[in-house]
Amino acid sequence: MATRQTFSISFYCRPSKVDKKGFAPVELSLVINGQRTYLKLQRKERPDDFKRAIDSKRNNEIKNYCDSQRILINKIVEEMQFADIELTAENLKNCLKKGGVLNEYSLGELWKDAIYTRQNAVKDGGDEVETFNRYTLAKNAFYHATGFDDTTAAKKVELQHIHIFQKYLRKDMNLAQNTAYLYHVRTKSAFTLAFNRGKIKANPYAAYKMHKGESKEKVFLTENELNMIKNKQMIERLSRVRDLFLFQCYSGLSYSDMALLQRTDFTKNDRGQFLIQKRRKKTNKLFKSFVMTDGISILEKYDYQLPVISNVKYNAYLKEIQTLCDISKTLHTHLGRTTYICYLYNKRVPIDTIAEIVGHSSCYTTLKYYAKMDNSTIFDTLRALNVSENTPKEQDEKIKSAMDEERKKRRKEAQQKKSEAIINILKTTGIDTD
Repeated sequence: MATRQTFSISFYCRPSKVDKKGFAPVELSLVINGQRTYLKLQRKERPDDFKRAIDSKRNNEIKNYCDSQRILINKIVEEMQFADIELTAENLKNCLKKGGVLNEYSLGELWKDAIYTRQNAVKDGGDEVETFNRYTLAKNAFYHATGFDDTTAAKKVELQHIHIFQKYLRKDMNLAQNTAYLYHVRTKSAFTLAFNRGKIKANPYAAYKMHKGESKEKVFLTENELNMIKNKQMIERLSRVRDLFLFQCYSGLSYSDMALLQRTDFTKNDRGQFLIQKRRKKTNKLFKSFVMTDGISILEKYDYQLPVISNVKYNAYLKEIQTLCDISKTLHTHLGRTTYICYLYNKRVPIDTIAEIVGHSSCYTTLKYYAKMDNSTIFDTLRALNVSENTPKEQDEKIKSAMDEERKKRRKEAQQKKSEAIINILKTTGIDTD
């Protein structure tokens, strides 16, 4: 008859273990058959904060972390029983180090978990399908850079491999740092998810400082450039693509949202203005786009059924239109949305209103990534404020002259105060100063 085994789990953050900054490691206390053993986890907290969090009746990050560790250990204990491995502190520690009993946690499983999480987000309306597809691109690039594959144990990945990955992205793939950064973002999120779930002991990205690269200058089309595109004679194939692009410029829709438009999506308000009110495919955020007059003409031309083509062909044909119209700016599908936002911004539409129109979750997104003020708007604003339009040299001379006058005035005031102070001193001594 098998001996009955007892097993319990608890968590501690002992004040006797605090470091100079007041943090102590979170420890896992295992009591197996009456014998207690401690195991340090990859987390530190202030003992008082830890105790308050554990004692709290509400959910919090610390309690969730401990619960995830408890679930992991219970799962491993079940695996040990299934594999007929004796439940001892030493055996359990070894299994915890490996991340399980049956198999080591592999990179294939790591990426599968990350992509599965993104797929669920898509089902819930949180992400666009293309977003989690980019995780597959990041995975393939990571494998090419490091020589790893789906069967490689995830714990083998170290900081040096992240640096190798960075070098591969920049030199072998010839990516700009902004793009390389996005590859790192997805790779890091995969490893962070595995670490938070207790699948790996250490996150190789923990000590890696990610750089976004230099911010790209915001580019949008001016009204003159839009008119150049609008009035240019071109073949029917390019003419249809031009209409699609101009409609984006007059409505602010992204390519994916424009591709999903239906006749029933268009409504007209009491002023006769056309409104498109839907949820964005990318974020599921509601947008309320007002279509400008030229955009309505395009809709009527195609009886409210735009001739949408694939994104790849769309961008390729836009490059032909760019050359044909002799425009120096690179035409691409997203430039239309940027142009629409910048047009509203330069017409003094409040930034929070623009964010609501185009379906941004915050004004910060609109202002940082899209809105840019045109030079003519800047000059008009300065003129309205009665700011001098002198040349830089003339302006500098005026500023210098004004500063000199200010210095003379202050010097005169100081001398006057000094004279008055002397006179007061003389008066206190009984000397007549009149």
